[in-house]
Amino acid sequence: MFSTDVVVYLACRMSGRSRPVMIKEAKEAVETLTKYGIKCISPVLEENIEDTPGLLIPFSDEELLREWRKDKEFIKQCHVVLDLSSASRIRSEGAVHEFGYARYALFKPVARLFPNGLGPSITKLEDCLVVQTLDEAGIEILTRWGTRWSRIKWRLRERIVFKWIKLFRLQLFGLLR
Repeated sequence: MFSTDVVVYLACRMSGRSRPVMIKEAKEAVETLTKYGIKCISPVLEENIEDTPGLLIPFSDEELLREWRKDKEFIKQCHVVLDLSSASRIRSEGAVHEFGYARYALFKPVARLFPNGLGPSITKLEDCLVVQTLDEAGIEILTRWGTRWSRIKWRLRERIVFKWIKLFRLQLFGLLR
């Protein structure tokens, strides 16, 4: 009835990182998730980052804004956001905003990759999925959100619609004060 059709956006730290390292990580993530039938949108690959030595440094606020708008469009197209920057000791402010946009504005499932595991943490309580490997992410994403029907069931279970209505009501009453 419903075929596997999940699309995953790969959020990651980009600014100030080595271009070749970013490209290698993005290609590895896409290759791993694709073998599970998952379509990936990687901003690193979509934005055609040049594979030249050196760090990726935005030239201007305008360039950053243009890329941020593209990233938001990519997030709208996906079904799940997988944060790869959790694996780094240096958090990505951009990935945090992408994550929040997907989860709290678009009500999409979010997953995080922590290769060294994670002890007791709010992350495990609030995020939809926390995994240690890309293979584990692929299996779990496919199992939980691989079809349109499974995503509908997830939204109903999470009572996203009710949370959205409650949030809208609170915003409306806040405007009327």
